[in-house]
Amino acid sequence: MPVVDFGVAQILLLPRESYVDFQLADQKMRPNSFVWVAGYGEGGTGYIPTEKHWEEKDANLGDWCWVHSGAEKLMIRAMDEVLKKP
Repeated sequence: MPVVDFGVAQILLLPRESYVDFQLADQKMRPNSFVWVAGYGEGGTGYIPTEKHWEEKDANLGDWCWVHSGAEKLMIRAMDEVLKKP
């Protein structure tokens, strides 16, 4: 998960079509910065939902989701690691 850190702003590239909840989490990780998030970082298709969407049985998860329901924890851990201040 690549990030370019300018100090006051970061550009974070998330994989696939990550749900917007991940962008909101990124911004909370760096509340005093501008965190700009882009998806499709590795060029793959398919949704990466949060646990909430699995629980709600989101209709998008049928045909275009190829990750398991535990993917949110891995995404949050990776985002936390790359967004930590040096």
